[in-house]
Amino acid sequence: MSDDAGSSLKPKSDLSLESRVTLKSDIAVEALLVAALAVYFILAESQAVGSDMLFTAVGAVLMALATFWTLNTVGDVIEVVAARRSSSKG
Repeated sequence: MSDDAGSSLKPKSDLSLESRVTLKSDIAVEALLVAALAVYFILAESQAVGSDMLFTAVGAVLMALATFWTLNTVGDVIEVVAARRSSSKG
């Protein structure tokens, strides 16, 4: 049997701890992405949409990445809440 198969049999407390650590790192990345978007919007204030395609593409990538990461973070929040609820019931 491989090590990966055994890792799915970890105690609930270990899964909860891993989930919380992952959640904290996801929130830190989320904060950095929001800060980068804020800087982009400040710089974009004087720009017309599409006048500089590279600048517009960077903004689109930042917004797509922030959206993806937000959804990823929400998934981790749900995982932490589920782990807490299952540990409090059982």
